[in-house]
Parts: sequence; C-alpha cells; structure tokens
Amino acid sequence: MKKLVAFASLFIVLLTIFYLLEETFVIEEIHTGEDEFPIVLRLKSNKLVNPSYKQVDVFIEADSILINKHGEEIEHSKLNIDSKVKVTFSDQLIKVLPYPPRETAKEVVLIE
Repeated sequence: MKKLVAFASLFIVLLTIFYLLEETFVIEEIHTGEDEFPIVLRLKSNKLVNPSYKQVDVFIEADSILINKHGEEIEHSKLNIDSKVKVTFSDQLIKVLPYPPRETAKEVVLIE
C-alpha cells in the first residue's frame, strides 16, 4: 500500500512539473486589428516559473496558422476569451518598449 501511495505521489509531482514546464496562454482580449494584422490577441501566460511573457499582445497575420489540438485548421472565429492556446512566435519582435510586449504569431494552437 505504501508503494502505491509513493508511486501515485511521484506521478502527481511529475505531472505537475510537466504542466509547469509547458507554457500555454489564456486569451484575455480579442481585438480586430488594422492593415496586415486582422486580429490582435491579448494573452496571459499560465506558466508560474520563468514565463516567456506574463502578458503579451499577439498579432495574427494573414499567413499565421490557426489549428486545433488535432492539427486541423480552424477559423479565427473559434478563438474566444478564456480559451487556452499554445503560441509559436515568429522570430521578429515588433516593439520592445510598450507593455505588454507585441509579437507576431507563426502558429496558434487552440487547446480548449
């Protein structure tokens, strides 16, 4: 019985560590953008330890990929406030000075 409890505790700790290492974001606001950025998402990180950004504005370009967790392409209308997403940022930082920072998305994966 003690081994089972120890194994279950270890399993829970490992899952918690994995959850903390993988960064996902929650959509706080959605704005229609201008010109080449049709959508702007304000995202908040769920990662507690060393997040890439606590809060970030993400510009969705026309060539940005929007997919669900099964890899199927989705429309931007499926993105809702409080939805969980994973974002792959493009290499180019748009502006460094404002808070929250502004990035462009290469890929957005809708988790839920």
